[in-house]
Amino acid sequence: MKYRTLGTSGLQVSRVCLGTMTFGGQVDEAASIKIIERSLERGVNFIDTANIYTRGQSEIIVGKALAGRWDEVVLASKCGGAVSSDPDDRGLRKSTILRHVDQSLQRLGTDHLDILYMHFPDYDTSLEEMVDAMATLVQSGKIRYYGISNFPAWQCAEMVHIAKEAGAPAPVVTQNVYNMITRGLDDELLPCIEKFGIGLVVYNPLAGGLLTGKHSPEKYAEGSRFATDPGYARRYCKQGNFEAIQSMLGAAKELGISPAELAYQWIMSKDYITSAICGVSKMSQLEANLDSCEAITVSEDALAVCDDAWLQIKGDYYNYFHTRESLAMLPPPPEQPTK
Repeated sequence: MKYRTLGTSGLQVSRVCLGTMTFGGQVDEAASIKIIERSLERGVNFIDTANIYTRGQSEIIVGKALAGRWDEVVLASKCGGAVSSDPDDRGLRKSTILRHVDQSLQRLGTDHLDILYMHFPDYDTSLEEMVDAMATLVQSGKIRYYGISNFPAWQCAEMVHIAKEAGAPAPVVTQNVYNMITRGLDDELLPCIEKFGIGLVVYNPLAGGLLTGKHSPEKYAEGSRFATDPGYARRYCKQGNFEAIQSMLGAAKELGISPAELAYQWIMSKDYITSAICGVSKMSQLEANLDSCEAITVSEDALAVCDDAWLQIKGDYYNYFHTRESLAMLPPPPEQPTK
C-alpha cells in the first residue's frame, strides 16, 4: 500500500480509503467489522464514514471495529446531511454542526475526528459561519482538520481566504465524485486545490458499478446500486456513458484484466488524487479492489483509452477561460525584427 500526505495536514493516508456507506445496511455488523480488520491488515489506514450513513449505524460499527486501535487510522466523518425531518437537523449552521459532531463522537466512541467533512454545500448559511464552526471544533480538540465535500471551486477558494483573514484553519481536503466518465472537477477545482495545497479524495471510482461492464442500458445487474438506488441510475445510466466506455472495456479485455481493475489503475495513475474511496459489500470485493489498486500493469496507451472516454462525453467545446493546456496551443509570439 502506498501513502500520500493529505493536503497541508501532514497526515499520511493510504491511497485507498475504506468507504463505509453500506455498513449497517447492505452489510451487517459482523461482516463490516471483518472488512475493516482486513483493510487494516492490507495497509489501509484511512476510513471514511458519515453521520447520515445507514442512519448512524455506520459510525457505530466503525467505532466498535476501531476500539483500542484509534492510533492506527485516520478517521473521517461528515456533517451537513439531513438526519431527521426537523429543519434544524440538517445544513451547516454552526449550532447544527456542533450538535451533530457531538452525536457522531458518541456513536463512534472516540473523543475526536481526524477529518470532519462538510458533506454538502449549504447555500442558506454563510461560508464565514462554516469556517467559524470548524475553528471552534479544532480549538476544542474535537476535530484535527476539516474538509469540504461536493463544494464548487469558487466556494473552496473563498473559504480559504475567509480562513486566512480570520486567522482560522482552512480546509485541507476536498472529497468529490471522480472516475473516468465523471471529470467535471478537472477544469476549475483541480487548479484551485493545487494553488492552495488542498488534498483530493475521490468517491465512485467505478461509477457505481458502470465501469465494471455488468450493466446495460436495458438491464441493470440484480441487487446492484443501479437496481436499488434511483439516484445512482440517474447519475450514470445515460446512453452516452455506455457508448463512451466501450473502448475501455475492450482495452481491459486485451490486457487480460477486469474492467474494474483497469478503472482502479486509471485512478491510481493520477498523481493529483490523494486517496480513492473504496466501498464494498463483501470481502471478495475488498480483496479484488485492493489488488487492483496495488497492481502496476497498465500501459500509458491503455490509460489514454480511458482518458478518451471522458473526451467523448465532454465533447469538443471552447471553454470560457484558458487552461495551461489551451495556453500552450496559442500562436507563438511574432519574431522580433533583427537589428
